Amino acid sequence: MGPWMGLGVAVGALLPMTFVPGVLAAGAVAKAAPTTCRVGNGPEFPGYDPDNPDLYVPNAKSDTITVPSGKCTLVKSISLPTGGYPVMAVFDSANNHMRVTDFARDRVYDIAGTKVVKTFTGFVGPWGILYDPGFDSLVVANSHSNYVTVFGGSFLPFNVTTGTDPDFVGYDPLQGTLLVSNFGSNNVTILNAVTLSHVTDIDVGVAPGQIVYDPADQMDYVANSGSNNVTLLYGYGHVVGWITGFKVPDGMAWDQASLEVNIANYSGGKLFTLSGSHIVNRNRTASSSGSLGVVYDEANDDTYVANFNSDVLYIFS
Repeated sequence: MGPWMGLGVAVGALLPMTFVPGVLAAGAVAKAAPTTCRVGNGPEFPGYDPDNPDLYVPNAKSDTITVPSGKCTLVKSISLPTGGYPVMAVFDSANNHMRVTDFARDRVYDIAGTKVVKTFTGFVGPWGILYDPGFDSLVVANSHSNYVTVFGGSFLPFNVTTGTDPDFVGYDPLQGTLLVSNFGSNNVTILNAVTLSHVTDIDVGVAPGQIVYDPADQMDYVANSGSNNVTLLYGYGHVVGWITGFKVPDGMAWDQASLEVNIANYSGGKLFTLSGSHIVNRNRTASSSGSLGVVYDEANDDTYVANFNSDVLYIFS
């Protein structure tokens, strides 16, 4: 979820194309229950390093980052300064490092392998983070503000205006745009990924969170944790419709093996699977509520879900 649940304005100008929840696609088959991998306390939004390949799991309640490899081989637990709240990890393909946001200490950590090599400061409640290949930079959503911070390379950091309380950033390679979900204003700000100029603002659901691009359908999915639905839109700002039937949808990831999108539900903990505009599987069960970040491991075609309440990664094969 976003940094707080300040739910307000109802869903805005969506086109009248509400999709029927739970429509099962022909030939959909129930998938096996997940196995578990113990991590630190309060895991949030993991990142995947394709070079190693390893996962980086920020543990918000223990000031650590757990680095497992494969099915759950511990590489290392990275210790961070006390009093922090590490939230999200992302791979920076410009230098093959991992970057991790620290919401409580207003920092971003630069991690090479299993060592913190640099700390960036000057953020305001940094939550989501994304590498933007168009501008060859990192984009950080400052959840206590109305802007994202762009930094990396040789230039000085600068801010780009968004809506209120931005919490996640998505990238649409087809349209060449960045999509910033604004938790506080219930909309998405769309920016040109190369120039970072403003394209448009589009209303979505209540308390929008993580955004993922689906290359199979060439659409972007926005998880709306406050209205229990997912908005479907094209990366230039056209809303297609929305899918209902979720229970506080939060983290999302594209599964390139099945050509589907997996979405974690914080309430109840289940992982739903989407194909286009349909929920094709809602029975991929985790044992408790608190499912947050979702990440896909392309090395073994597994999907990992961080469960904040049970301190584990669920591994869906």
